[in-house]
Amino acid sequence: MGDFDLTGRVAIVTGGNGGIGLGMADALARAGCAVSIWGRNAEKNAHALAQLRAHGGAVEVRQCDVSDRSAVEAAFAATLAEFARVDACFANAGIGGGGRKASSSAPRRNGGKCSPSISTACFTCFNLPPAI
Repeated sequence: MGDFDLTGRVAIVTGGNGGIGLGMADALARAGCAVSIWGRNAEKNAHALAQLRAHGGAVEVRQCDVSDRSAVEAAFAATLAEFARVDACFANAGIGGGGRKASSSAPRRNGGKCSPSISTACFTCFNLPPAI
């Protein structure tokens, strides 16, 4: 047993198919947490799914663009249908490239623009009507 036992818990990790998000999803899965990875790239999603399933726990992936509220609502509803609960949402997804624009003009240290969609997915999820 590791430092944490998250058996019976369910977490969403947006952008969980690579980098820091995948590292977080992997740690959650190793601790026994069921994980729903939301990412836009189907190939990266499939790789992340295989990596996390190696830990033996419940894992799913959803192709989801967190800048699209309807996509977030659909992904959240599907995750609830799969796991019957959501205990945590780790907002890791961001908007980068693909001709998409950040939702805010607030500058970041690196000169880029802030992307509120990084946290909007989690905010949307936990502010949806109870019927969802």
